[in-house]
Amino acid sequence: MVTTAAFGFLFGFRLLGSWQEGLAALGLCAVYAVVFTVVFIVMGLFAPNAQAAQGMSLIAFVFAFISSAYVPATSMPGWLQPFSKYQPITPMVDAVRSLLVGSTSDVGLALAWSALLIVVFTPIAVIRYRR
Repeated sequence: MVTTAAFGFLFGFRLLGSWQEGLAALGLCAVYAVVFTVVFIVMGLFAPNAQAAQGMSLIAFVFAFISSAYVPATSMPGWLQPFSKYQPITPMVDAVRSLLVGSTSDVGLALAWSALLIVVFTPIAVIRYRR
C-alpha cells in the first residue's frame, strides 16, 4: 500500500485533506486488508484443494467490479444499484475517497462493515481450522 501511495504521489496525486486524513485512509485500507484476509482464509479452509481456493477468490473481483471502485454506483443499471450500494467494498472505497478529499462522511459505515465481517468470519475460520 505504501508503494502504491508513493507512486500515486510521484505521478501527481495530491491530498485535498490533511495529512492525518491521508494516514486515516491508509489505515482504513490496512483494516480492510486484514478483514478480507480473514474472509479469504475461510474460503481457503472450505476449499478442497489449492486450485479450488484460488478459483473461489475470484468472488472478490465480482464484488470489486460491482462496487463504486471503478464507476459511481448511481451510473449502474437500476437493478444493480442497491447491490452495489449495500455490499462491503463500496463503503470502503467511498470512505477512503472522502478521507482523501478532507471529509469523514463514509468512515463509520466502512468500519461497521469491517467489524461485522470480522465478527462473522473469525469464529468460522477458527472452528474450521481446528477440524
